[in-house]
Amino acid sequence: MKTLSDLTKQACDNFVSRYTSEVDSISLKESELEEDIRSLSQQITRYENLNNNLKKHASDNQQAISSNQQIIRTLGQQKHELEEKLRKLREFNQKSPEIFKEVEEFQKIVQQGLTQAQNFWNFSTNQFNIPSGKELDWAKASHENI
Repeated sequence: MKTLSDLTKQACDNFVSRYTSEVDSISLKESELEEDIRSLSQQITRYENLNNNLKKHASDNQQAISSNQQIIRTLGQQKHELEEKLRKLREFNQKSPEIFKEVEEFQKIVQQGLTQAQNFWNFSTNQFNIPSGKELDWAKASHENI
């Protein structure tokens, strides 16, 4: 018989496992990825502008232009990798609430049971008044979830 705690632990483990397999092995922040991508874009633009200026002024700048092109390619690859991580992170964020759906549903069932236990306790007789069958639907649902 699973408890709410068991289901929560299972969902948390599943969350971490899926994040690691679908996104990355390290914790990523969307805002940091966006900032890093912006920074790389700015660096790429600076090197492209530098190359355009070098091409206009002299033909003996070929080595510098070639070096800058290599830097642009490297920065472009880094930017592409970060964009891919950001895409995966956003995709995971969209579907990750589903991981905890079963926990949320079971928590509602447990809450119904607790509320009922409070409402059907007779303080004057110190006894629990057993509710009717319809009022025990939460108990059936809890057994179905387990």
